[in-house]
Amino acid sequence: MVATSQPLCTQVGLDVLKAGGNAIDAAIAANACLGLMEPTGNGIGGDLFAIVWDAEAEELVGLNASGRSPMDLTLDYFKENNIEAIPATG
Repeated sequence: MVATSQPLCTQVGLDVLKAGGNAIDAAIAANACLGLMEPTGNGIGGDLFAIVWDAEAEELVGLNASGRSPMDLTLDYFKENNIEAIPATG
């Protein structure tokens, strides 16, 4: 199942699942589509809520990646602290 606010983006997510992708693959594809189709409401810096079943661990995992970035979080901050990638945790 895939649900978005834009039918074409929902279809993109479904296509990824039909092609063998997993829920995370479908969510990323649908979100990328939303950034194009609804640029004023979605894109880099947007919020993310996800509930995913980890079959291997037999565990339901929830992610709340919402909220604002600090005002002082600038490109210079990343450069000065040698941060070249988004951290996997934290």
